[in-house]
Amino acid sequence: MVTPVWPASRAPNGIATYTSYMAPAFRNEGVRPVLLAWDTGEKTNGNVAVVPDDLVDISRFKPGRTLLGRASAKAQHLLAGAGLGDPRFSMLAGAVRGALARFPIEILEIEEAFGLAGRIVRLKRVPVVTRLHGPWFLNGRTSNEPIDAAYHQRVRRERQSIELADAVTSPSQDVLDRTREFYRLPLEEARVIPCPIETRSDDRLWNLADADPNRILFAGRFDLHKGGDLMIDAFIALAKSRPSLSLDFVGPDRGLSDPSGRLIHLGEYLQSRVPDAQIARRIVIHGQKKLDEVDDFRRRALITVVPSRYETFGYTAVEALRLGCPVVATTAGGLGEIVRDGQTGLCFRPGDSEALARQVDRLLGDLQLAARLGQAGRLDVARRYSPTAIAESTLDLYASVVERWSSKSRARGGQSSPIA
Repeated sequence: MVTPVWPASRAPNGIATYTSYMAPAFRNEGVRPVLLAWDTGEKTNGNVAVVPDDLVDISRFKPGRTLLGRASAKAQHLLAGAGLGDPRFSMLAGAVRGALARFPIEILEIEEAFGLAGRIVRLKRVPVVTRLHGPWFLNGRTSNEPIDAAYHQRVRRERQSIELADAVTSPSQDVLDRTREFYRLPLEEARVIPCPIETRSDDRLWNLADADPNRILFAGRFDLHKGGDLMIDAFIALAKSRPSLSLDFVGPDRGLSDPSGRLIHLGEYLQSRVPDAQIARRIVIHGQKKLDEVDDFRRRALITVVPSRYETFGYTAVEALRLGCPVVATTAGGLGEIVRDGQTGLCFRPGDSEALARQVDRLLGDLQLAARLGQAGRLDVARRYSPTAIAESTLDLYASVVERWSSKSRARGGQSSPIA
């Protein structure tokens, strides 16, 4: 399994979180997971990297910095590409080669990003499953990235990663449907397999008696994608009629682009949108926090809000529901499949801060409803996103992929391309 960062506690990354649940679930099923991580953050002891036995540090396969290599890397960076000359490809290829030499690897799972998966598929050394963690034709547009040559090149290469894969998995039906429609691909071997989360009997759960009835929480990046601006706009509307209401804003400030492309950071956005100093003081900015710290914020708040403009899945919502927190979330992408309006939370239309304010206000005025939804959400998450059940479903698919790939390999005489 390829992950951007490891361990997952080092960064708020959805793929790393997914991997952190899947790896032990695979082990419990008798399957040995090997992790290929782009960033391990491991210190070194002399010249030897200190990493766990089943972890391959992709960064160790960075090619030498020749003058030609520097020029090639600069060109690839300007094009935002992932061609054969891109160091990311040679690094990943080297890591796969190293992993194959050390472990009896039967299958490789990798996200579609930058088209790297398609290059590995062409090497025909191991069957490849492309997982739709965040296709750029969705996330790029949601983040208001410029629709330029680099955008189109990345989108085309990600199409190749998806089309050439031996199988495709998707964390939600929405992203799979959108991918099929956008690329006009049947993806007959694709399967929806949600991301897992562990619900434990010893979890410290949200409790109405302990929650602050005048506190709401946003946990996520300040950018267009996660909708932090919508949360602030909704809070302004709520704060005018609820003078005791406060907002905890937890997460990094990535900024959001205005129509001219200028990046607006959180402080500037607050100054422009919240001229009332009394209201501004009730928005408490906490910056990025570790997961256990975010969970403490969730337990203290009456409501956790997830206003993302798009999510392929939506771990922020699932993590809150796991604790029994009342949740108000947009229906964007996978969130609409996680939170069931009126049953496990309240939902609103993506991008509509007024609708968000109305749903939050509804729960603020009905604490028993908030508690019922939170309890129902926890039970629903435990039932639908069990790591054991998701690992079993994944391994069923993997077994069929390996068998089909082995049959094709035997038919072509077992020939494969070297990973160089």
